[in-house]
Amino acid sequence: MGLGEVEQGISSGLSVVESMRRSGMTLSASSWSLLEVGEHTGKLGESMSKVGEVIRDGRNRRQEFIGQLWYPGFVFLTGIVVMVLILFWVVPRMRELGESMGLQGNLPWLTENIGALYGVLMITVLALSLGMVCLALLWRFLARQFDKPGQIREYLMKWIPVAGEIWRGKREADLQQQMANLLQGGITLPRTLDILAGLTRDRWEKNQLLGFRKRLLMGAGFEASMKRFTLFREENLPLLVAGQESGKLDEYLFRLSSQSEGQALWKLKQLVRLVEPLMLVFLAGAIGGLVLAYLLPMVRMFEQLSL
Repeated sequence: MGLGEVEQGISSGLSVVESMRRSGMTLSASSWSLLEVGEHTGKLGESMSKVGEVIRDGRNRRQEFIGQLWYPGFVFLTGIVVMVLILFWVVPRMRELGESMGLQGNLPWLTENIGALYGVLMITVLALSLGMVCLALLWRFLARQFDKPGQIREYLMKWIPVAGEIWRGKREADLQQQMANLLQGGITLPRTLDILAGLTRDRWEKNQLLGFRKRLLMGAGFEASMKRFTLFREENLPLLVAGQESGKLDEYLFRLSSQSEGQALWKLKQLVRLVEPLMLVFLAGAIGGLVLAYLLPMVRMFEQLSL
């Protein structure tokens, strides 16, 4: 981002925030909502300070999450190294060992095919990982253009245990925080929904926000409009209605955002803890298969000697 581009945007009649957005600045939706509030209330400097705090908090959370992933990642890389060693060093040694025992052409099936077995397993894992990354990127692109990918994703996330709950909880927490920031700055709810619709890149989520706004403007009422707003969980509806009726919707949204984010982070930590033993089981299985493939030729040799 260049300050010259921001200055040109302001000179052409655009707002400061809009000029910053068009200049290519990359910020989270929560940060943009804070800047919108600052511009609306005339306290843009304070909002920029809050954005700095949000960025620092996000960086600290990412570092904490990476710190929790180092052990499963180390185990996974160790498994890959074990696979490579099996394919390019252990398997040839096994064949030499079999020939020295006089078992040439008569090796056990596991010893004879362990290289191919582990090779297929490693290629499958790498192919699935690459395929999932490509599918996620393609899905993200389609979700920006059409409604259907977002609807399918929402349906799948409701049925995927743990991971789906984490994703939906984090999205709900972010959206609640953005709404609370805008409402606290004195922006009306319809205008808040309009701003949030402009910030999201997901076509389906954008239509959900605009549909909520349209129902409010048509006089459907907050509760009736919220019932059809699927970005928030139904169990939070009574609390949000109470906040709207008491004129403290922003405070209730802040409270729900903190609660939803805390639950999502707790589930994420539990999921990471579950991955660790799974990685160990995977590594133990790989090493166990290697040891078994080493021992089987010896067992066959002893059987032949006993005969």
